[in-house]
Amino acid sequence: MRLRRRGARSKAANVKKIDHPSNAMVHIDPAIAARMVMASADVAVLMDRDGTVIDVSLATEARLPSEFGDWLGRTWLDTVAPDSRNKAQQLLADAAAGLPGRLREINHTLHAGAATVPLRYSAIKVDDHGKLLAVGRDLRALAALQQQLVQFQQSMEREYGRLRAADTRYRVLFQLTSEPILIADSVGRRISEANPAALALLGIPQNRISGRTLQSVFADKGGDALQETLAVAASGALAMPATLRLAEDGKPVSVHVSLFRQDGSSYFLVRLLTGHDQAEAVSIGAPVLDNVMEHFPDAFVLTSGDGLILRANAAFLDLTGLVGPHAAIGQNLDQWLGRAGVDMGVLKASLKDGGSVRNFGTVLRSAYGAVDSVEVSAVGVESPDGDQIGFLIRPPGRASIETAAPSALPRSAEEFKQLVGRVPLKELVRETSDIIEKLCIEAALELTGDNRASASEMLGLSRQGLYAKLHRFGIGDLTRQD
Repeated sequence: MRLRRRGARSKAANVKKIDHPSNAMVHIDPAIAARMVMASADVAVLMDRDGTVIDVSLATEARLPSEFGDWLGRTWLDTVAPDSRNKAQQLLADAAAGLPGRLREINHTLHAGAATVPLRYSAIKVDDHGKLLAVGRDLRALAALQQQLVQFQQSMEREYGRLRAADTRYRVLFQLTSEPILIADSVGRRISEANPAALALLGIPQNRISGRTLQSVFADKGGDALQETLAVAASGALAMPATLRLAEDGKPVSVHVSLFRQDGSSYFLVRLLTGHDQAEAVSIGAPVLDNVMEHFPDAFVLTSGDGLILRANAAFLDLTGLVGPHAAIGQNLDQWLGRAGVDMGVLKASLKDGGSVRNFGTVLRSAYGAVDSVEVSAVGVESPDGDQIGFLIRPPGRASIETAAPSALPRSAEEFKQLVGRVPLKELVRETSDIIEKLCIEAALELTGDNRASASEMLGLSRQGLYAKLHRFGIGDLTRQD
């Protein structure tokens, strides 16, 4: 170890210290010095003691405007933008006095217009005749980045403003609504917020409601009914209301639970409706809802869980050609909707799994034998009279697959799904193969710029085989002789 330390000390003793960097630069060739300057700067400006430009050197990779090369014979300060004139004068004054001036950011104006080019300069005195050398770095990339940062900050401020406004509106509505509402997290089921109406109903002060479990506000902690309602809501399905009693006074309330997400977490929105609130809602809302559904432009049908029609509006009677509601009520919807014994079974199974069905493609048969394509949305609900199903029936939003040309294929998974239950499985498999084959041919033509020789090679087909498939699927320009 001693030998190593002696060796380290001897090496350190052989290192020659430099008193001042300028002493080491005395014997550097001027050409090398010039290259060193340009390697550390984008522009170098040599001026006489009056500030007149004697020489200008531009780094090739800097890509500075050509106007910089026109400075010869001009006063350097004349090229500086008015807002940078004072800084440029101070830079030259410090350099002429031999002072170690600090870096200064100076903008130059261009002849072409009001555009400016920002550079960061340092300047030194280079000889006894007062010549000055100013070297600068192009700051345009930095300025563009700063501008993007400013724009991003302004965008964030605007977004924060919108969020604050939305939060204010939410707070006002939450506080002023007369319906008791609780908000609880879906994991710990602890109450985070309660509006004044809920506090008055529960008889709990504001400072004692936050952090309490949702079960604690109900008698017997809500029992299995509350747990089942919360579990259904947590799964994302439509949760049916549960009738529970409050822990404070035993008053019965109808508990309506829905799930929403905020800041990456899930919360329960719990509405507490008393018997008076529910009766008022039914007495006011039922006639209005009946009137709306009766005059709704799309067909609406309410059936029992077995599919027996309980109500049907005028639009459904028009579609089926029935003379009045008495001809539909008590009959099974299966008589008019879809293939008998098939589509209704599919709809009921979907309702059992997901609680609702959207845009189910099927057919509707009229009393006179006409068949029309329709889309069906359905939802299952519970009522005191048992399970019921609501159907909304309307014409499809796009041309029916069955009425398309024989050579036309389904163009999306949604269109293909509509054929399930209405077309034999063997035909569906053949249609799937044709769809995939057509998509592959179209992709190959797109990748090769419609070069059919390259496309056939890419697909592993002969040119004749490719032309035959192009004719079969109606792809490309087939008018020319292939």
